[in-house]
Amino acid sequence: MGQTIYHSTDVHQRPGVSRKVAYDFLEEAEAKAGIYVDTGDNFDAVRYGWGAILGDDYCRKWRDRIQEVADRGNLRIVLIEGNHDWGMGKRGILKPPVEVYRSLSIPYWPLTYFLTHGWVEYDLSLGWLRPIYGKLFKHLPQFAWIYDKIFNSPSKLPKGDSPSPYWKFVIHMNALAELDSIENNRVILWGHSHNRGMADIEGHISGNAGTALEPDKYGLIWKDGKPEKWQH
Repeated sequence: MGQTIYHSTDVHQRPGVSRKVAYDFLEEAEAKAGIYVDTGDNFDAVRYGWGAILGDDYCRKWRDRIQEVADRGNLRIVLIEGNHDWGMGKRGILKPPVEVYRSLSIPYWPLTYFLTHGWVEYDLSLGWLRPIYGKLFKHLPQFAWIYDKIFNSPSKLPKGDSPSPYWKFVIHMNALAELDSIENNRVILWGHSHNRGMADIEGHISGNAGTALEPDKYGLIWKDGKPEKWQH
């Protein structure tokens, strides 16, 4: 894209917790990058509700830090909504120049860069919820709790094990992102699965930035369209 991109995802900022690794990543991005992209689930509103997110000191501090960096004008900040912070843009939680989208395509000849959380496009178990997310949002904390009890969540499962149907879909998401890159001739920046990784299939590139829940497996740096793992 001609600029260095710092790619964050799945910070899952929640009440009572500070994600130091996310602060460090954003600070370095302001010093070294042209664009900071977060591909969803920056806030964990689906489990705690927007009221708790907006009222918590830790969440407010993280929100204010993002806003402060954007307001200084040295770094373009693009946030993509995920299934855990769906509706963030409409609520006006962050103000311009912070940019908030549900997905974003950026055309740079000869490729298009597609920024998405990935839950709609690649997660076969959750994508069907998108049309009704707005109406059901106030009920989703209860839904998520029940869903976790039944299927377990990726963060609770040991890597390489597959005790639930959901985990199989998570593993499969990498292949779907790679296929998207090939079929649509676009570079994919995504998240959702909490599995940091990169793929380059004959020049068709996709990258998942992992999660701040695992500080040693978080963050990608994109230089001239090629990703590398960030070292904390």
